[in-house]
Order: sequence, then structure tokens, then C-alpha cells
Amino acid sequence: MDNWIIENAGLFDFSISEFSAALQIDWNYHSFQQLTIRNNYWNGIDIIYNDLTKKPAIRNSRFENNRRHGFKIRSPGMTIEDVIVSGNGNAGFRYNPRVSVSLQRDIITWLERREQPEMEANNVYVIPNRNITTLSVNPFAAVCNQRNPHITTVQQYYRSFRKESEPYVLGGTIWENEDLGAGRYTVIDDLNVVPGARLTISPGTVFEFSNGVGMLVQGEMIRADFQRTNEPITFTSGAFQIPKLPQIRLVDESDNQEVTAGRLEVYVNGQWGTICNRSWTQDLARLACNQLGLIMDSEYFENWRIFPSSGSLPIIMDNIRCEEREYDLTRCRHDGVTHNVASSCASTEVVGK
Repeated sequence: MDNWIIENAGLFDFSISEFSAALQIDWNYHSFQQLTIRNNYWNGIDIIYNDLTKKPAIRNSRFENNRRHGFKIRSPGMTIEDVIVSGNGNAGFRYNPRVSVSLQRDIITWLERREQPEMEANNVYVIPNRNITTLSVNPFAAVCNQRNPHITTVQQYYRSFRKESEPYVLGGTIWENEDLGAGRYTVIDDLNVVPGARLTISPGTVFEFSNGVGMLVQGEMIRADFQRTNEPITFTSGAFQIPKLPQIRLVDESDNQEVTAGRLEVYVNGQWGTICNRSWTQDLARLACNQLGLIMDSEYFENWRIFPSSGSLPIIMDNIRCEEREYDLTRCRHDGVTHNVASSCASTEVVGK
């Protein structure tokens, strides 16, 4: 695998409040040449297991200006030659053999069941020999989107990753061998190359990932280099855009909504208003950030408690009580207008960042 560039990458794992590596390889049997991993949100590369029989290697590569470690590896058996590691926020190279139980189980699952995704896509299921009292086949699959949880049919979930009408827009599951010609592609949904499938990419291709979108390769991803060009294949992210949500927003002192810091306003029971900060917690702040498509740094949590401009809207939420799996702050139980929260909470005590 030659001439790859990965930058501005790293998905946020809400379950552990931590970014993933820009490139994570669960089972490494690759040989990389001229790999550049730079300016990413956490670790540049994280290699879990190395296949000693395949002699994996990284040569003539660069790991630069990543926020945490440039290069993290958890097992021996890899050759590293002529590699530049510089400007990373923590260690340039870190060896740590610790692998969590959940990650081990995840890796073993797809290693042992390489053909299962293709079979499930065609409604074919294999059940080992055992006594079965009741068997219920549900033709639906859940989509875990924290901002809009919903149920979708299997046929919708396992859709083609590219439409003929939009050849440069990608997103979905790749079930067979697919070729991508050189060009700039916008990735609007997670890409998944399943075991047994192959994605062949031409040199000069650029993948621009939308916010919160990533890529999982369980099959093969290779470079089509018939002409032996030095043009790289680049994985990067698009410019962040503030989402327009019907029930929650951030507003600054000039009532501008195109901001990532400001007064928090919510739409509840037919009106916009603010939130009293007396019972505001770090968990509520994290929920609001997630809903806005932002990420809360707990180090600056106190910034959420007092914002200099209270605005002209009334305070309509206080004493918010959210369940563990809530995804919409405005749907949580709370004291509202009927509890006359505005009279017991000063106008300067509104939630803001």
C-alpha cells in the first residue's frame, strides 16, 4: 500500500468520551510505503495485532502533528524503517500491549465469521446445532444515530454505496469488488468494506468525509497503480458546519447562530427560551454538545454555567432530569413554565458556553 495521506481524521466514541485513531488496523498484514498521517484529532495510527507470518512493515512514512501519539502499536512483529515522527502531542511512538476485552471480542467476531455479513444481507442465517424453543426473525435493523435514533429495514440498511445519479457521493456497504476512478468523493455515511469484498482506488483520489463519518475495512482496500504514479490517495474531512436543529441552538451576544460557543437556547412547548444553570451538570452539557454535533471538553465545563449575555428570551427549563439513553435534551423531564422557573432563577443564570 503506497502513497496514502490521512489527515483531519478520528471519530469520537461517545461511550468512552475519546477519539479513535485516524487509522486503526485490527489485524495487520500490510506493507506500507510513503504513508503520511498528519494533523489528526487523536492517535495517528493504532495497530492492534501484527500477523507475524506476513511480516508487516511501514517504510518511508511520516507521522506528524497528531494530537496524541503519532504511532501506537500493541503487538510486536513489525518492521519500521525510514519513518519520520515529529510534532505529535504526546509520544511519537508508543508501545502498549494492553487490549481491552471488548476490543478483543469485536476482532474475534469478524475474524471467525467472515462470510456472515454477505449472508445476512440476503436474509440467510446460520444457526449452530442446538435445541430451539422459540425463534423470531425480525426483518429490521436498528440504526444507532444519537441525534435521530430510528428503525430501518434491512433492505435500506444494506444499500449500494454509490448511486449512478451521484457517482461522487459515497456511503454504505461494499459487498463485492468495486473500482473508484480518480476524483474527489464526498463521503456522507459510514463506508464498510465487508470481508471478501475489495475496494480498488486510483491514485489522485481524495475522500472528503462528512462530520462524524468514518470507514471500516474488513475486506481489502488496494491502490490501482498500473502507471506507477506518485500521486497520493488522500483521506480528509470537510469543513465543519453548524447543524440547524429545530429544538436546540447556540446563540452569541449578537444573536448569531453560526457559532460553536454561546448561550444555549431550546424550543419547548411551542416557544424558544433559555435554561437555568443552577442544576446544570456535566452530563447535561455533554448531551447538549452531542445533540449540537459538538464535543465537550470536560476541562472547561464551568464555562457552561455562566454566560455574560442572558438574551431577551424567558427561562423555560430548570431542574432537568434525563434518563441514561436520552438523546434530545428538550425531551427530558424538567421544571418548566408551569413551575414558574423564571421567577426563581435570575436572568443572568442561564446556561451558556
